Amino acid sequence: MNCTSRWEQIWLYCHGELTPTQAEELCKHLETCAACRTALEREQLLLRTVEAARLEPPPELLAACRRELAEALLHARRSKSWRDRVAGLFRLPRVDGLGRPRLASALALLAVGFLGGWLFGNARISLLARGEPSGVRVRYIEPGPSGEVRLRIEESRTRWILGSVADERVRRLLVEAARDPIDPAVRADALETLRQASDAPEVREVFVEALQRDPNPAIRLKALEGLRPYADDPDHRQALTEALLGDADASVRAMAVELLAASRRPDVVETLQALLGKESDAYIRQRSAGILRAMNASPGIF
Repeated sequence: MNCTSRWEQIWLYCHGELTPTQAEELCKHLETCAACRTALEREQLLLRTVEAARLEPPPELLAACRRELAEALLHARRSKSWRDRVAGLFRLPRVDGLGRPRLASALALLAVGFLGGWLFGNARISLLARGEPSGVRVRYIEPGPSGEVRLRIEESRTRWILGSVADERVRRLLVEAARDPIDPAVRADALETLRQASDAPEVREVFVEALQRDPNPAIRLKALEGLRPYADDPDHRQALTEALLGDADASVRAMAVELLAASRRPDVVETLQALLGKESDAYIRQRSAGILRAMNASPGIF
């Protein structure tokens, strides 16, 4: 099988579609083929990018949609009520001296005139009152004893802030954005930008926090990239070890292997040997065993 035919296997491997035997064979090939390893890394990068760009609607948008739906349903019920009342006029019993068709026509004309005036008047008021959205929404109205009224409003305002990551205020806002529980794309962009200030302790702290707690694997990969220059730091190496041995995503574990192995510290041997005893991903097992062999260490039993 040539490398071109293996590229389809790489795509299936990234999506978990290969059988264990096929995955084992592909991993053996990847150890000796730089072109296929590059293809694998490119495919994994594409998947991470797509995952990071996935958007989740903000709660404000969901709340606004629910309000508009409730208002539309209420309007539909009111409209149906009026239609039922007008339609009921055509089902009146026969009145002495006046035929049913003539009575129905007269009442229909009366109803149309009344409804037309009512609708036109309300439509005119509605059109006159309508303006551009102000970003202000009334939430509670409390009439006062002397005719005054107190309103509780929600007011939203959007503005831009321009500054360098070295600016403490900008950096603090980026740290908050990296912890945004709603939008993974914002978290990903924040972590990517904060790499420019990774020497700040609070920035490295947010990288470790994202690696340990973020539910999105693409965000955890961003955190690993931010921690790459600090793989030799004892506190950060502990976070990398925990990710290697416990993260549910194979891409995260694979990157953690590379970061830990780059320093060739003695404790890497023990970590990789522990990994081989539990790792289910064939590529990670093969890569870890290769690193151990390069360090003249026994891969152990796996």
